[in-house]
Order: sequence, then structure tokens, then C-alpha cells
Amino acid sequence: EELSSKGELKRRSTTKNKHHRRHDMGKDAVKVSEEGVIFRSYRDGSKFLLTPESTVQAQKKIGADIIIPLDELPPYHINRNVLSESVERSHRWETRSLKEHLKNVNEQAMFCVVHGGIDRELRTK
Repeated sequence: EELSSKGELKRRSTTKNKHHRRHDMGKDAVKVSEEGVIFRSYRDGSKFLLTPESTVQAQKKIGADIIIPLDELPPYHINRNVLSESVERSHRWETRSLKEHLKNVNEQAMFCVVHGGIDRELRTK
């Protein structure tokens, strides 16, 4: 089995049985846009969209004590401009998440993750 961080969410299956075969994920397993993230299932290849709002709703539904907003986790070695765009997108998603959370706080907390990789300036934005 190969475990790669280049777009894969799970290990590649080597199973040849078509009833138990897991789909090869490759680079299109995850698509990030301003709307949210489209994930492709490693089990059956189906796609589903997670938005900042839907992730907050899901965490509230299961009764999470601490809600973590949807964010983007770029690779370690990345161009600073691309990293900056990722940080800005995560900040916009966090704003959307907070608005959704504040509709019904329900004694649940929300914490955000600091972004910016190893770039000190971006981490303090």
C-alpha cells in the first residue's frame, strides 16, 4: 500500500475484487472553492460538499462541546502567495462559520485554528 499526501485521504487499496474495491483518489479527491470543499469518497467515488455552514450544523447536531470551523490546510512547502490566499479564504470561512454558530450558540464553544504555515506575518493576521 502507498500512502501519499498528494490529494489522497485514505490509503490506496490493492483489492482486485470489484465488490470490495476502493476508488483511487488521486489529485481530484478534494476540490477547494470559495463555497467550500467537495470531497470524493474513497469508498464509492461519490462526491459531497462541505461548507462552513454545513460543518457547523453537523457539529451542533452531534452535540459537540467545541466546534471547529471549516478551514483549508495547505501543504507545508507552498508558494507564499498561495499560502496567503489560503489564509484569507480560511478567515472568510471562519466568519461564515461564526455567523452560523451565533444563530444558536446552545452552550457550545467555537475555536479557530491559527493559519499561515511557518510564515510569522501570516500567522499573526
